[in-house]
Amino acid sequence: MIQLNEKNIGKFNLLITFVILTIFAIIISIFSVNSRINDFELLKTNVKNEFIQQNKISIKNRVEQIISLIQNQDEQSIYYLKSTIKQRVYNSHNIAQKIYEKYKETKTQEEIIELVKEVLRPLRYDNGTGYMFMASLNGIDLLFPVLPQVENTDILNLQDARGNFVIKEEIDIVKKHQEGYIKDYWTKPNAIDKTMIYPKITFIKIFKPLNLYIGTGMYIDDAKEKSKDYIKELVVQMNKQDRLNYLTISEFNRADVSKKSLTIIIHPDLAPGSIIKDSVIGDLSTLKSKDETYLYYKFKNLITQQNEYKTTFLKYHKSWKWVIETGFYSNELDKAITLWEKKQSELIQEQVYTHIFLLLLFGSILLALIYLINNFTQNIFYKYQNDVSKKELALKNLNENLENKVKTRTLELQESSDNFKFLFDNTIEAIGIFQNNICIDINEAGFKLFKFKTKEDAIGIKTTDFIAPDSIELVKQKLSNYHNALYEVNALKRDGEIFPVLVKGYTRTVKGEQVRVISLFDISGLKDKEIQLQLLNKELTELTNIDPLTGIYNRRYFYNISKDLIALSKRENRELSLAIIDIDDFKQINDTYGHDIGDEILKLLVEKVAKNIRDSDIIIRFGGEEFIVIFPNTSTKEAVVVIEKIREIVSLEKFMNAISFTISIGISKYQKDDEEIEPLFKRADLALYRAKRSGKNRINIYNLK
Repeated sequence: MIQLNEKNIGKFNLLITFVILTIFAIIISIFSVNSRINDFELLKTNVKNEFIQQNKISIKNRVEQIISLIQNQDEQSIYYLKSTIKQRVYNSHNIAQKIYEKYKETKTQEEIIELVKEVLRPLRYDNGTGYMFMASLNGIDLLFPVLPQVENTDILNLQDARGNFVIKEEIDIVKKHQEGYIKDYWTKPNAIDKTMIYPKITFIKIFKPLNLYIGTGMYIDDAKEKSKDYIKELVVQMNKQDRLNYLTISEFNRADVSKKSLTIIIHPDLAPGSIIKDSVIGDLSTLKSKDETYLYYKFKNLITQQNEYKTTFLKYHKSWKWVIETGFYSNELDKAITLWEKKQSELIQEQVYTHIFLLLLFGSILLALIYLINNFTQNIFYKYQNDVSKKELALKNLNENLENKVKTRTLELQESSDNFKFLFDNTIEAIGIFQNNICIDINEAGFKLFKFKTKEDAIGIKTTDFIAPDSIELVKQKLSNYHNALYEVNALKRDGEIFPVLVKGYTRTVKGEQVRVISLFDISGLKDKEIQLQLLNKELTELTNIDPLTGIYNRRYFYNISKDLIALSKRENRELSLAIIDIDDFKQINDTYGHDIGDEILKLLVEKVAKNIRDSDIIIRFGGEEFIVIFPNTSTKEAVVVIEKIREIVSLEKFMNAISFTISIGISKYQKDDEEIEPLFKRADLALYRAKRSGKNRINIYNLK
């Protein structure tokens, strides 16, 4: 057994230190490696989820780009249509002008018209569906190449598929504006379904020398087909460049009433017309209800030619009735993650080796330092043994100095206590001293705040007797935890008045015993200001929902309140009616009498409407001279009675005894499948349009049938 003595104890300490440092380094290294491995597994999971999310965002963005292109093409197709038919009419008009100039001195008007007809008759556009026509300003058909037997007949009362008097409207346009566009509705000669009605835009231009007008039209559907062909070709070219992340265009299978399958339009591997059922790609119900969805299913990888799991994003474009989709295969994601794991493993391994090296280096330096310190301390120890007597003397002097410091500290504590007593008696804060939750002292500000007559009346009262019932549990919790931070409670005065206070408590030793010192600050005034601020914020919110001219609710309020009204009608199966009121020829009023008079007429209309509706009905200025009246829990029949009364009152009103005006109104009612206010608003707006077209100063009710 080794005998320790003054000479070898230093070496023994050095050996023990080396062993402890070695064990410590091993433990730290093991802990570090395990920690790195755990962190790596957690990071691996997070990275995989992040990779998946990034890829989902990426495929969604690709689909959104195609949808955006479709919307852009949709808008451009109408512009293309209008500019094309306008140019065709201009060309035909120029032909007519040249013929007229050539023969006006030698031929009659009827002969010149026949010459113009023979030149324009053979002109055909858009696979034979487009042609030029002419009609006189009194409604006689002069040129109709696809139905020549009606030429030279009276077609003034001709109506389109929706009952619009198109010839009358065309004549009205050219008489007033020389030229213009008209939208009408017809069946298409080359359509598969001969009964289906298609919208058509027609451009007409007057030819004054012969008292007639020339026109041509194009089906909107034909213009859109050209845009569709452009998008199809674009997607085909994109798929040729990237066969892995290809795009697909499809549509709901028209033969499948339940819409549980898709018909391929563009796909790099499947022929157009191929059917893909939801049993292959997954549930399509979310796509039908929300117009977009993610699906996860097995499908052929065009690169590996194997069926692999694939995540796909699909979005439905309502106007074109197309489904655009693209996706990514899970094995491609797994390859990327495997590559990332390899790089991370190499990085972690390098970090662990570096960590171990640094630990060993640090341990070696520390061991060398301890060795030097050990030798140094041994020399000091030997010297200390020779100076024991001097140290004892120094210790005695130190004890004497310590006693003097204790006396000085005692005097300082006494002075601190006196200072506390002065502050306690003179501060404006309410301060109470409690021992075992009983008041043993309270300052003047305290007993006056709680409306005690004297300090003695408050001493002996429990802590909870100073607190309102709704705050007692909170105060007990704070006291039991020796909580020192500021907190707010409701206090209770002697006369029963409850008021808010800020509380702060801390522990203090008085005469050798611990007591709880609690200070309170009355914040009633601050609470009043807080309430005022809340009222001001509420008033500001209301102002943002009010139209400054008429003082009624504005468009913003309409969209906010409509969500609640639709939800209430759907939940409780209540009726809801909506009327759109528009002042007839309001621009003419502004142009004739000025905008100030126009503003006064807007106010007058609001006054008349407000006087004749219920408090539960809501009137809103939607914009300009257009107003909305919402009738909650009201049938269309009941709403019509109110609106008709308002219309009659307005039609009899003369502003400033000189200016009369009328209003047109469109009315619609809530349908069970309305998820938001927009469909209801659009139906009422269409009814308003019909009221305007039918002669104004009338009501039109939208009828779903």
